[in-house]
Amino acid sequence: MGVSPIMRPVVCDQSCSAPRQERKMDYVLTEHARDALKKRHIQIAWMERALTRPEVTETDPVDADLEHRLARIPEFGHRVLRVIVNTRRTPPHIVTVFFDRRRTIP
Repeated sequence: MGVSPIMRPVVCDQSCSAPRQERKMDYVLTEHARDALKKRHIQIAWMERALTRPEVTETDPVDADLEHRLARIPEFGHRVLRVIVNTRRTPPHIVTVFFDRRRTIP
């Protein structure tokens, strides 16, 4: 499986607990995640929002190394974006990303 290292600046906003400043978020996109972003027309900024400021975090029911990070995306009709991350890897590896039709966040 191919991976592509990505390092992007992330700007904190009012919902961020850290003071407003620019910081780096290191992560690796797997080939599958890269393909999913393109095929599903998901913007990197949306994925990074769910990755860095999830509204809900869930453990994977099958693989303890994986974490599901969910966030509503206002620019896409408030649909819930699910980003599945292998948090045991350094930097974290994004396994896949998709809009979860079955999930809502109150």
